[in-house]
Amino acid sequence: MRDQHPQAGQTVTLKPRTYLLDPHPPRLVGAGGARFRVEDWGVRVFGEIDPVTNPATLAYMMRRGQVDLPDDDEVVYGKTDDGIGHLVHVRQIAWDGADGGEV
Repeated sequence: MRDQHPQAGQTVTLKPRTYLLDPHPPRLVGAGGARFRVEDWGVRVFGEIDPVTNPATLAYMMRRGQVDLPDDDEVVYGKTDDGIGHLVHVRQIAWDGADGGEV
């Protein structure tokens, strides 16, 4: 099992052109600049990333294909300020106040 994510428990900012799935109604919405509290690596939170049993995983898998994210395990789970949980690829996070360049 992976070690805990180094930024677990910290609030970070999502990069420009980051999209998340809004469940009501289901649609992609721009989330660039949103605050995101990192809980941990996705695999540490959910075990195997299984889109059948986890809505956050299903939403991530759908987004990954639409916004050309890598097919790897560099994915963290966390919540935006509205309390909704999301899986986000590390490329979509502006770590340490980075400029938030390309996704």
